[in-house]
Amino acid sequence: MSSSSLPRQILLTGASTGIGRATALHLAARGWHVLAGIRKPEDGEALLQACAFGYLEPVLLDVTRDDHVQAVVDGLNASGRPLHGLINNAGFNYMSPFEGSERPKIEAVMATNLFGLAHLTRALLPYLRAGATVEKPAHILNLGSIGSLIGIPWEAWYHASKFALLGLSESLQNEVLAQNIKVTVVCPGGIRTPFVQKSEAGAEDSLAGLTPELSGLYLTGMRKLVGSVGMVERFGSDPIQVARAIEGILASRNPPFRRLVGTDAKVMAALQAVLPRRMLHALLRGAFGG
Repeated sequence: MSSSSLPRQILLTGASTGIGRATALHLAARGWHVLAGIRKPEDGEALLQACAFGYLEPVLLDVTRDDHVQAVVDGLNASGRPLHGLINNAGFNYMSPFEGSERPKIEAVMATNLFGLAHLTRALLPYLRAGATVEKPAHILNLGSIGSLIGIPWEAWYHASKFALLGLSESLQNEVLAQNIKVTVVCPGGIRTPFVQKSEAGAEDSLAGLTPELSGLYLTGMRKLVGSVGMVERFGSDPIQVARAIEGILASRNPPFRRLVGTDAKVMAALQAVLPRRMLHALLRGAFGG
């Protein structure tokens, strides 16, 4: 089989659950060769069992580990095939009052959500460049959040990572556009995935670790946030919406730099555009505590 007849190849991080899993399965079924980054071999086995048809290849990939990134590079070298897309989806949340946040957890969030993503992208740019043409550009899709645009209480470090991702992506876009590589930040709102339960569990851990003084200052507000997060299970969007948005971006010669997904994300962005800043933040404090 000639290289031109092979399916176009993408690498997707964080494919074990949630948005990543839905996107891996959707794109494989739509004819992409998906290198699906997973952190445990059993996650790869579960993905393969769920993939009824299509091209899906689990790849052990923790973006914070240099040896995993090098193994991906070695695999691409061995196959001799370029990449046509990189979807940086791996990431997690950290809910805590800023004053009570713990340095190891802060560094873990930034290591995965920003630095690991950046190092992986740097390592894979030559392979994206090799797969890019004017007619069919290569794509870098970075999974941000509505939290890349608006900061709510109790998630300072998550928002720090997502705001930074937006700035990094904008600079990168201007550096690689002439190489026929397009950069898009996908910004979902609330999505019904295990991310929600993990965030709630993390918030409870943070609350349990507060000193009596900090608990008196911040407990009521954080409880309000935890309650609002739980509403995502009832009113959040299905992850397939994000997968379909990603598919559309990959098929586009001129994708948008930012792509909002979900009604709540679009409403929040619209409120940010029309409301005075003081009023917007009063609404955020009312909804999420603070």
